[in-house]
Amino acid sequence: MKKDIIIIHCSDRFACSWYRQRFVSMLLMTDRGGEVKTVLTRFEVTDDHVLARTAAILFGRPFSEETGGSMIRHYVAKRNKYGYKIFADYDDLLFSLDGTQAIPEYNPKPIDTVEAGKYLAKMLPKLDGVTVSTAFLKYAIAGVFGYDRVTILPNAVPRYCFGYARKRTAMRDVPRVLYAGSMGHFKDGRVGDFAGPWVPWLTEAVKNGEIELHVFDNVKFLGDVAEKVKVHGGVSSAEFPATIAAIEPDIYLAPLRPNNFNRAKSNLKLLEATAIGAVLLCSDFEGTPYTEAHPLSRVAPGIMPAQLRQQVAMLKERYADVMEYQRKLMDMKGYWMESDHYLERFLRVYFGENLLVNGRKV
Repeated sequence: MKKDIIIIHCSDRFACSWYRQRFVSMLLMTDRGGEVKTVLTRFEVTDDHVLARTAAILFGRPFSEETGGSMIRHYVAKRNKYGYKIFADYDDLLFSLDGTQAIPEYNPKPIDTVEAGKYLAKMLPKLDGVTVSTAFLKYAIAGVFGYDRVTILPNAVPRYCFGYARKRTAMRDVPRVLYAGSMGHFKDGRVGDFAGPWVPWLTEAVKNGEIELHVFDNVKFLGDVAEKVKVHGGVSSAEFPATIAAIEPDIYLAPLRPNNFNRAKSNLKLLEATAIGAVLLCSDFEGTPYTEAHPLSRVAPGIMPAQLRQQVAMLKERYADVMEYQRKLMDMKGYWMESDHYLERFLRVYFGENLLVNGRKV
């Protein structure tokens, strides 16, 4: 019997799972999927005919009994009978066995990282493989758990969700700047990933009308100028791509502090920036996820707010060049989800080399 089905269990709690499971599964449901049949569900599949045709079962971010648990055991019990493979996918460093790789103290923990580590230590041997978004995560899993069946599957973004941003040749006179990260990272007034020159520069730039700042939550750490910031409020993961595209920012912020949690991150903000027609402005440090960003986009460690202000001015002047660089990078690396490069890479990981996509074997 032909093995042409992938069953995907997507954890909708996390936005990244929408990119890595839900959005790609929706794309595979179109004619872009070739022979592939996708089952996207939150419940275990029990139908014998479906399981017999299943090549792979994919779980997004199973870190606990609640996010994997009984469903993984259900499929493990039937694996020998039906001959499918079971995978888990991760794109954040949310696990630890001794606390040394836990989420930074300024980022409230959605789960206990040590408990997640204990769960993974028991669960990983039951899997046929793990996919991750970055090399750092691959070697972290190998180092912590001694597990080596890990494949890097970089992130990609779906053009169809962002609305195909029109090309512009210049920024606005007053650049529209968007930070689309979670302000939950900055609880109790701590500046978190905005440490360094970011807060002084943003405060002065907003105060003087040099930028128009947009965020999705309060920015109390900016003090008195916070009232001049446009706050859009929270949106669902399904609405997020279209929402940030509608804002039409000139600059897309991705500040990060240099720690292992952030080194494990992917370059997703660079991909989102390009998809909405914005240039990235990001933190640069050893192990940054943004090594592929344009040099003018990378904010060096230790620079002063005045230097960051000058860098933004240069970025504004070179907007067209930086955007062209980002677009070429996306095309060259297959960072568009619709690209044959990405779809074939995705299917090769989970199916092997026996399926046709757009008339070609993957």
